Amino acid sequence: MATAFATDGEGSTYQFIRFGRVEAGLPGLALEGHLNAVADAGAARVLAAQDADAPASPAETRVEAEGLDVTGEAVEVTLYLDEQPLAGNYANGGPNLHNYLLQNVPAYAAAVANPDFDFVGIGIASSGSNALGNAEVGVSAVFVDTDAVAFIDPRDDSGTFDIWGTNGPDEIVGTDGGEVIRTNDPAASDGTSDTGGNTVLAGAGDDMIYGTGNLANTLNGGAGNDTYWDVKTGDVIVEAADGGIDTIITTTSFSLEGYADVENLSAAGVIVGNDLSNTLRSIFGTEATLDGKGGDDILQGGALNDLFIVDSEGDVVQENPRFSSSYDVVRAYTDYVLPEGQGIEQLELRRVRDADGNVVQDVAISGNEFANRIIGNGQRNALDGGAGDDELIGGRGTDILTGGAGADVFRFAERPGADGPDRITDFETGTDEIWLDAGALGVDLGGADRLRLGATDILELGTEATEAQTRLLWNADSRTAFVDIDGTGRLPAVALIAFDEGGDTPMIGDVWLV
Repeated sequence: MATAFATDGEGSTYQFIRFGRVEAGLPGLALEGHLNAVADAGAARVLAAQDADAPASPAETRVEAEGLDVTGEAVEVTLYLDEQPLAGNYANGGPNLHNYLLQNVPAYAAAVANPDFDFVGIGIASSGSNALGNAEVGVSAVFVDTDAVAFIDPRDDSGTFDIWGTNGPDEIVGTDGGEVIRTNDPAASDGTSDTGGNTVLAGAGDDMIYGTGNLANTLNGGAGNDTYWDVKTGDVIVEAADGGIDTIITTTSFSLEGYADVENLSAAGVIVGNDLSNTLRSIFGTEATLDGKGGDDILQGGALNDLFIVDSEGDVVQENPRFSSSYDVVRAYTDYVLPEGQGIEQLELRRVRDADGNVVQDVAISGNEFANRIIGNGQRNALDGGAGDDELIGGRGTDILTGGAGADVFRFAERPGADGPDRITDFETGTDEIWLDAGALGVDLGGADRLRLGATDILELGTEATEAQTRLLWNADSRTAFVDIDGTGRLPAVALIAFDEGGDTPMIGDVWLV
């Protein structure tokens, strides 16, 4: 996965695309970071091949490989210029390149005029002079129709203007029109030379503010929906409680806990919210931990392994099921139901406390239509797998286990406690399975990964063990399985599993030792 920021020339070309659509009464078209990365690669491909038709995989495939879902159409338009008298000027993008494309590349004109496209990425690559003294230029423009979550390039400034600082500490005052404010000098536009220590007073409007440098900046976006880029720990952001919906975007781990009036955060690594209802996004292709803290939050994972910390029933976890190679975990500190359509592999319940700090005994969690591994805590839990082939592990405490649709596994990894058996509500013989921990029962698997219960001699029917090797007792009258720890009856047998009348009675072939 990758994203890229547009260069000056690419950003200028985009602005003329957008202006033309506005004048034609067409919907807006945003410059998008994943598409910029695809377009940069496309421009390099065209330049290297010296051919606008240099072969490539379908545009949709390349766009989705960079992390942006395509729910509609994806089109790449390419151009190679060699012996044009003004080829060197076209390398700078802007109106020269845009107008040339409109007049000479019908696919480009059609894409610019297509109202269905939502996002675009621009790539321009150029070499040194050729034999005629003109630069060679490769161009790629990638247009996409999608309703997926996008990564808007900061040059998509919606008609506002840029304010630049110097490489030293600056005080920058904006207007009420909405600006792109960069605290560094344009000669060092990557921000690496800026010392920081800047103060920005942006005014009203939807501003985009870049806080660069090593020293802490004070950034005041004013009213409006403001976006803060390159924010680091120690920067001060001043926002009013009713000052709009504000967003921080940074490429490192970040917490909103010191930013009480900022609602949204896109970051990498550990991504932490505050007491507001936040939208937290992992967008930089790293493994992420997303913790919304207070409020009902939206937690959006990425393509790698993500951990979601959920402490409110109103939290919404979002994980694209296309990211099937990742293993994503929701760690819940509350009753929780996995949202439908989200590719979460594991839901685990941690200790839940009420407002007074007391441990809550009865907590329920549920999976969704995918195959989920659902793990309880040490209290009384109700676990529901939902649809899909699920694995349910109640843990300690007296639990109620419902597999739901699919071939489910009910796993018992510990010896039973004194509170009574776990209860399975909907066991289906021949489809569902019971997995018992061989070590907890004192059974040697002899190097096998697992054994069917029928291949051992540890089971007796009745209520008392008569053989030394007996570890499991099955009481058909009560539909309950007991564990006899020593096989002598000196220690009372302890109920392990009870089966509700609504489900099947398990057969010996349904039970495995693992």
